[in-house]
Amino acid sequence: LRAEYARDFDLADEGFRNGRVASTTDTKAKYWREWQKYCEPLGVDPHLAKETTCFQTRARVLSGFAARTRRGAFGRGRQIGTGSVASAITAVGQAISLDTGVNPTKNEGSKQLIYPLHVMMAGFRKEDPATVKKLPIEVDIPEYLASFGKRNGSSARDRAIGDLTLIAFYFLLRIGEYTMKRHRNESKQTVNFRVADITFFKRGEDGKLRQLPRNASKEEILAADSAT
Repeated sequence: LRAEYARDFDLADEGFRNGRVASTTDTKAKYWREWQKYCEPLGVDPHLAKETTCFQTRARVLSGFAARTRRGAFGRGRQIGTGSVASAITAVGQAISLDTGVNPTKNEGSKQLIYPLHVMMAGFRKEDPATVKKLPIEVDIPEYLASFGKRNGSSARDRAIGDLTLIAFYFLLRIGEYTMKRHRNESKQTVNFRVADITFFKRGEDGKLRQLPRNASKEEILAADSAT
């Protein structure tokens, strides 16, 4: 019977770990450590339990921590955006919720931050610089660079730029689609992209694509007509 329960809990823990991205987990852990250190000199319970912390104290300490986060005290010493401040408050609230089942950063039964934090975040947001929109690269750009590298008289550098641009556009920038996790843990979300992960095809005399063997030579791979 004990073994059955142990398997249940192990499976639940595995699902919990797999549901977290390593970088996000590290960031949350950092803010929780900073929050605990922030509360200690104030003599405030870091879990902000209702029995020990009144609403006014809770709002004041949380807003102070948000302000310290805002001015970059836990990073590079430069003011950060409202989104990053919200992430820090969310990290604190979720850590407390995991321990106590209650998230003191939000109104009961609501996803909205308690009113003082909500108003403060709105004020921060007004001070944030305007978002600089970045135009996406369309498919014609990497295809142009690749075709430029294949022109007569092109240098090895031109060919390399064209090839690397195609790799970056179709594979490396879509790492979540083309790679898989090697181990089920929170430290590695994906494995490195490899040539072995690509299937190459060559068009035959009948016009149909045929898969190249896994041991195809470099020359055969370079002459391939398609890849997935």
